[in-house]
Formats: sequence, C-alpha cells, structure tokens
Amino acid sequence: MQQKELSYMNKLLTKYFYFILLSGSSLLYSQNYSLSFDGYDDYVSITDDESLTSTSVMTISAWFKKVSGSGWMSIVGKGTSDANEEYVLMLKDDQVYFDIGQGGGPYLQQSTTIDSETWHHIAAVHTRSNGTSILKVYLNGEDVGGTTIGASNTPNDNSYSLTIGSRFSTPNALFNGQIDDVRIWSDALDGQQIQEIMYNNLSDYEDDLIGYWNFNEGEGSFLTDLSGNDNDGMIYGAGWSSDNPGPNVIYVPGDYSTIQEGIDASSDRDTVKVANGNYYEIIDLSGKSIVLLGENKNTTVSDWGQQGT
Repeated sequence: MQQKELSYMNKLLTKYFYFILLSGSSLLYSQNYSLSFDGYDDYVSITDDESLTSTSVMTISAWFKKVSGSGWMSIVGKGTSDANEEYVLMLKDDQVYFDIGQGGGPYLQQSTTIDSETWHHIAAVHTRSNGTSILKVYLNGEDVGGTTIGASNTPNDNSYSLTIGSRFSTPNALFNGQIDDVRIWSDALDGQQIQEIMYNNLSDYEDDLIGYWNFNEGEGSFLTDLSGNDNDGMIYGAGWSSDNPGPNVIYVPGDYSTIQEGIDASSDRDTVKVANGNYYEIIDLSGKSIVLLGENKNTTVSDWGQQGT
C-alpha cells in the first residue's frame, strides 16, 4: 500500500506544482533575512570603488517594506550632499525619486502609491545616449512613468561611500522599515527583465552585476557583496530580521496541522515541508507555483486526491 501511494506521489507533477521526495531524514534550509532600519541612525556603508560607478548605464533594484511616512526614505545613495551625489533612490508614501546627477539632475520624481507595511520591489534604470539621459523607475515590476528632468545634464561621479538606508554618507533621509536583496548592474534592464529578476536568485558572478547584497548573513555587522567585486558593507545600527519578501518554508504540522492549510498559507515560490507521518486529505493547489516536500520517502505517506491546478 505504501509503495502504491509513493508511486502515485512521484507522478503528481503539474505546470504550477513541483513535488520532491527526499531520501534523507532531514533537510537544511538557508534562512532568509532582511535588515531592519529604525529611521533614526541606522544605515549600511560601503567603501567607494570604481566598480560602483557607471555614468552611462545602470540598474539598481531592491526589496523594501516601509512604515507610513511623508518624509523621504532612502534605499541607496552615494554622496555627502545634493551638490556632489552620484546617485540616489528614495521614496515616500506617494512618490519615488531617482537622481544620477548633482544639483539639477538628471532626475526623475514621480507620484505613485506605496502601501506601508507591505513588501515591494523597486528598480531604477538609467540609460544615456548622445548626451541625454533617460530614467525609469519600476515598482513591483510596473513602470511608474514620469519625465527625466535635466536630462542633458552630466551624470556625476564621486569618491564617496555607497550607503544603504541613507541618502548620504552622513545619515540623511533615513529609511524606516526593512530592506532586502539590493543589486546594482552596469546595464539597463528592461521591464521584462526586471519582472524576471524580482524572484530570481542570481549567480554570484552574474554578468554586469557590480554589487549584490542578499542580506542573508543573519548575524554580525558585515554585509557581504556576492558580485565578486568585494564591495562589502559595514552595518551601523540596523538589525537582522526574519521578515523578508520570500520565498519561505512552511512546516506541516509544525506551522499548520494539515497539508492543505500549509498550501493555503503559502505564496508563489514558497516551500511546504511535510514531516514524517500519514496524511489523508484532498489538496487544492489553486494555481500556486510552490514546492511540496516530503521529509522522508519511506515514512512520509499520503493518501490524497488533487483538485485545482
């Protein structure tokens, strides 16, 4: 009976659902983390390096979850004042701001709606051709629109530190909330590529990636650059948080007593891990792209039917 059920489970593969049976008795997961910034004096400082400069083409992306507030909060910045900054990406409840020049730009300031206490993905893209810059900002994969101001002004290059959570190397426009998975490319990603990288774990040495901080250290005061350029950061004040945009691991019966409850609580890309035991239920995947794991193929036995896709 067990062999029959396991054989059926092995065949249970659909377009949106991947079922994996593990031969071991346990599985080790790498916990996802973010950094929590208090909006008062928390930030990350990364020493200037030539690799962090790209005055003709650049993409900056990050995940963030902010508290409500009418003041500007910085995702990344590079400079000590508006007069010398190289680039900055900031936001508040109803606007985004991307600047790659000093003083009069080029910059983009555009109205949009950013819900508080919710994870969002943001990407800022700069391209320059024939002395003219075009700036775009994407929120959750969608172009927010707007016009590049000072498009013919010359993008700036400076020798100041890159900061995460602060506009300048001396705390300014500090972020209040969580930031995760900051990436910088010396390339201009298009809308489709940005939607693809939102949920894509990158190779440490991806082409044109000049800075990549995944925030998964979980302890200590250093933020490691995985791009291969050694642009590691020093953390000042910000604390590690298990709150993150995912994917996450949901345990049955640790977190939920039934497999279906675990599936219902999951989001795309999450993993539902089922512990040793017998489970008798009908499951509905509801079109979710998740991973369902049996802890041990010899002792995790299920007798279920499937509805939905």
